[in-house]
Amino acid sequence: MREGERHIGIAVKSIANLLDRRMHASGGCLSGDHATPMQGRIIKYLYENAPRGDLFQRDLEQYFFIRRSTATGILNLMERSGLIRRESVEYDARLKKLVLTDTALEQHRRFSRLFAENEALMERGLTAEELDQFFAVVDKIKKNLE
Repeated sequence: MREGERHIGIAVKSIANLLDRRMHASGGCLSGDHATPMQGRIIKYLYENAPRGDLFQRDLEQYFFIRRSTATGILNLMERSGLIRRESVEYDARLKKLVLTDTALEQHRRFSRLFAENEALMERGLTAEELDQFFAVVDKIKKNLE
């Protein structure tokens, strides 16, 4: 890469790395009984979307744009760590809904504060119009990649 050359992919990955590093540094994800940043994002998604009904692995795959194998690996680890349970649903024996455990709800409280702090930090100095433009550009980029 030449000096001064910019790449969207590198910029996006850099921001993601910085966010994960902040989560680790602030004690949001330590070894042992604490969730990783990605697990925290999944817990947040499941918590916030639970009122709309049962949530399944495919919902996570679509929302986070991750492959089935990636989602399976993350969810298996979350299940072994006691963060989620997979429960059968009456209307389709093939489906297993994702249910947060009490441990995950405790982690959600911890992550919520950290997510809010990071969002506020990222938005600092940006106008509402700049945020709207940012999300419009991000949406276009995602559409291009789909």
